[in-house]
Amino acid sequence: MAQCDVCGTEISRVKSPTYAPDEMRRVVANGFLPDEAALQRGHSEPHLPREMLVAEWQQRVDQASTDWLLCANCAGRAAPYRRSDVAQKRLPRWAWVLIGVAALIAVVLIVNALIPKAQARSLGGFDLDRAAMTALAFSPDGSVLAAGDTEHKIKLFDVKSGKTLQTLRDHGATITSVAFSPDGSLLASAGKENVIRLWDVKTGQLLKTLAGHTLAVSGVAFSPDGSLLASGGHDKLINLWDVPTGNLVKTLNGHTDSVTGVVFSPDGRRLASASHDMTTKVWDVATGAEVFTVKGHAGGLTSLAYSPDGQWLATGSVDRTVKLWQAATGQIERTLDGYTSSPIGVAFSPDSQQLAVVTEGQTQIRKMKTWEVLRQFEPREDFTFNAAAFSPDGKWLALANLLDVSLWELAGK
Repeated sequence: MAQCDVCGTEISRVKSPTYAPDEMRRVVANGFLPDEAALQRGHSEPHLPREMLVAEWQQRVDQASTDWLLCANCAGRAAPYRRSDVAQKRLPRWAWVLIGVAALIAVVLIVNALIPKAQARSLGGFDLDRAAMTALAFSPDGSVLAAGDTEHKIKLFDVKSGKTLQTLRDHGATITSVAFSPDGSLLASAGKENVIRLWDVKTGQLLKTLAGHTLAVSGVAFSPDGSLLASGGHDKLINLWDVPTGNLVKTLNGHTDSVTGVVFSPDGRRLASASHDMTTKVWDVATGAEVFTVKGHAGGLTSLAYSPDGQWLATGSVDRTVKLWQAATGQIERTLDGYTSSPIGVAFSPDSQQLAVVTEGQTQIRKMKTWEVLRQFEPREDFTFNAAAFSPDGKWLALANLLDVSLWELAGK
């Protein structure tokens, strides 16, 4: 006869189960303990605290080097603790809810920590009395940044010093779009009114006012050679203007709702327009004919951009997605989703290898093809982003939020 190594009961050595030292340590780690009588047995001092008895028991198990012999009763109680998941089953449901939440928070923190952080500076300073910035554009040489706001003004900032070079004040409504001519000498601007203005960048002088829309103008863009200016408006029309004379050259008609943006292809042969009618139309600039219509969004379009290499067309929509299309054919290539608010701006890096997606709550820069998030930016306090622009050399990303224009250095680009 022998004794159970747990409770001391006399048992048959031949018929009783044995536990190897490692196996016994595992079942104890999973919560197995002798009953109260067995814990007290063998101690001359009565009424020892239970915590002390348990600690001595666990120490005994940890130091054991020979097999454990268990009686039928102790073996039966120990059997459930041989499974590695027993600890999970002993926890109440609320405890696992808390563990799950903690794990999710940890994953988010780890992912955010792995996303490289960029450095920013504010152009013109952070000013609580400043109007919300709504439109951005870099000059072709990257030395000047134009920023339009809700108080009908456009500021021209010196990128290097952050100082304001000019303040253009002739608009009568919120600025919706700004664009530099290819040589950097002119700035076109549009607002929630039915005219476009052309400015001399060096002097800040208003050169021309182009009237041809019947409702607010939402977007302007120069052709790559600077000879034409395109404008799109809430009147569902796209107008093409001769820049030297300011004359209206042609009107493109085909959208069934407001036009929200226009952009020329890098070679200047095509013009793309986005609309609240949930489509993007691509036009032949020379003839004014529609080349094709791109459909696929489930809501009105908010923004669009051609990649500088001419291969891709990106569109953002109120359906909270960004879609990538083959520019030549309009074939869908990729849908980026998971955004918590509608993308309000898209912009390609100068080398066409990165795409910036602006939503109110954050701006992400994604790597083309793999679509991994390379950078992530959050607005100050509870304010929101309104626009983004890459510098021509790709070293800076300008972001407009409600109270300032922040210039982010894209270190390690």
